[in-house]
Amino acid sequence: MATYSSRLPSPLKPLEHIWRTAYAFTKSDYKTVVFPVICYGIMAAPQMSITRLPHLAVWVWLHLLQFCAANQALSPEEDALNKPYRPIPAGLISIRGARVLRWLLVPVCLALSWTLDVIYPGISLAISFVVYNELGLDNYWYTKNFLNAVGLVSWNIGAAKIACAENVSLDQRAWFAPYVSTLLIATTIHIQDFRDEAGDRKQGRVTFPVVMPEFSRRMTFLIVAVWSFGLASYWNLSSVASPWFVTLGMYVALRVLQQRTEHEDKVSLRIYMVRCHPPNAPTSSPPNPITCSVLAVRCSNPPLLDKANGGNSPAVAAKCSVRGYSEQ
Repeated sequence: MATYSSRLPSPLKPLEHIWRTAYAFTKSDYKTVVFPVICYGIMAAPQMSITRLPHLAVWVWLHLLQFCAANQALSPEEDALNKPYRPIPAGLISIRGARVLRWLLVPVCLALSWTLDVIYPGISLAISFVVYNELGLDNYWYTKNFLNAVGLVSWNIGAAKIACAENVSLDQRAWFAPYVSTLLIATTIHIQDFRDEAGDRKQGRVTFPVVMPEFSRRMTFLIVAVWSFGLASYWNLSSVASPWFVTLGMYVALRVLQQRTEHEDKVSLRIYMVRCHPPNAPTSSPPNPITCSVLAVRCSNPPLLDKANGGNSPAVAAKCSVRGYSEQ
């Protein structure tokens, strides 16, 4: 194990060690969780307050740290083989220390969620983390997919709420979002398991790629294709936005089917995670077709006319969810 020599003054070394340990816990999830969820929150807010951005980032990251501490304390042997940079195999923290940190973060995250008025997403995340990790339901691909869906939807809803300016809140239409998001993510989130197939097989986890290596890739191709064409039709996308939207979906589907190395599976996961988060915030005028086509490629963000308002104002429509807002 490589040694690390700090150049900081002695009084600051404990703080540096804490930061290095926390960063090592979450290092592999910045591109797949932290950045996409923060991006989602920013774009979901019809009136984004820049002063809310630090609150948003801290809330997302602390909940990720809670999950990673719980998860990695249960699989140190696997991390020692596949991810030795993580804090337990790297010697930055003991298994007992990780477990203590994991449970200390529960009241911290709940208190922060209460302060930021997102207590329900915070409770949802806390419960799903326990069920996923301590109760061992991550060992079965069907429960793992469902819990991943619940977790990502909870993160997204919390991020959207935190990012909103104080005079803006989600209206009743927003409650439709979790159902769409949960269904979509539950049927596709196993894309993350392709990169870990070898490790999951060694640990005896029952994931979709482990049980059906070839069939799982073919089925994923079909599911993503159906979602892409189905949602493009359902949202009644324009002739400009629809091809971009479907093309990105088919690109992800083809990557899963054809690009099968661990590295390529990681790239496919990153594209999928970006695709599964962001929405299009409502504006005061109908959406520009060029702008919507770019969002469809970068953010999986189809425009949808709000028929309740005579079809003249855009409502929020996303690949993974529908968001509604109203000003108080």
